Amino acid sequence: MKVTAPSKDILPAFKQERRAAILRAAAEIFFAVGYEAASMATICERVGGSKQTVYNYFRNKQDLFITLIEELLAEVLQPLAPSRLIMDDPASTLAEVGRRYLQIVMSPSALDLYRAVVADSRRFPEIARIFFEHGPGRAAARVAEALVFYQDEGRILVGDPVLAAEQFVGMVRDDRHLQVVLGLRPPMDQNEIDVSVAQAVATFMDGVRPRQAPL
Repeated sequence: MKVTAPSKDILPAFKQERRAAILRAAAEIFFAVGYEAASMATICERVGGSKQTVYNYFRNKQDLFITLIEELLAEVLQPLAPSRLIMDDPASTLAEVGRRYLQIVMSPSALDLYRAVVADSRRFPEIARIFFEHGPGRAAARVAEALVFYQDEGRILVGDPVLAAEQFVGMVRDDRHLQVVLGLRPPMDQNEIDVSVAQAVATFMDGVRPRQAPL
């Protein structure tokens, strides 16, 4: 029988705190030494307590790694909740998603995670696949769902929502993310993020805004 790790939403407060402490310890280890070199034993030592304590919350190292990625992404995707889409217009939704996304990918923890995954990707392509599918790939997929919603509402017009979503995420991230990863510049500050996202949204919306039929 497959054992499923408990969701944080169904845990009592003290267990949620313990789970959060395990994730923080795991992040420190993963970012410092990479996925392959990290071990559940080392994570247990960092958080304190027995190895069984960690296994009570996460099935294995891969489950822990996936959870870490998903929780980093969860904040980015909050504006894409169905109730929010109904209330907001496409431009404001994309702007909030873009700002949250850049704030996350420019954070020290996400930059460390990205570097760790890239460093291990050739030797361990499965880890790269997991990172992409549960991180950037899922973000683009959720943006695509939002674009389909707004297109069905007649508020935008897109030929390929999936491609358009991938292009939007790429526009928001742009070359500055790579420059930061390579150590060529410091992470973007909030003002730079706001200006960059505003321009990306304006450019994107100009491309997907429904055109009036010619007279």
